[in-house]
Amino acid sequence: MYNYQTALRYGSLYRPDQNLKTSRQTAAGYVQMLQQASLMTEGPRLCGNSWVFQQDNTAVHNARLTKDFFRENNITLLDHPTCSPDLNPIENIWGWMILIRSVFLIPLWTSSDQCCL
Repeated sequence: MYNYQTALRYGSLYRPDQNLKTSRQTAAGYVQMLQQASLMTEGPRLCGNSWVFQQDNTAVHNARLTKDFFRENNITLLDHPTCSPDLNPIENIWGWMILIRSVFLIPLWTSSDQCCL
């Protein structure tokens, strides 16, 4: 899910297809998601004409296709260093989510026979 946040409000901007077979995103998929999220109309509607888009510096975000999309649509990006988790708070959460998933979601048994030995 992709969300937006402004000084006055926040909410959901785009919900990806829940039936996706892979969790790996490509530049083409990212650009398609931005188009489906109506970024060019929703940005100004939610934030006014001087809105700025923030993303982290993953490979997908820095791909030529992605950069071309932002340039062709005159979308201003917030410039920040590559390793700046404090400017993008969600980056601090990924490590915790992976840890919690590994601790709580690992199946204890692979079959009901193993639990009743």
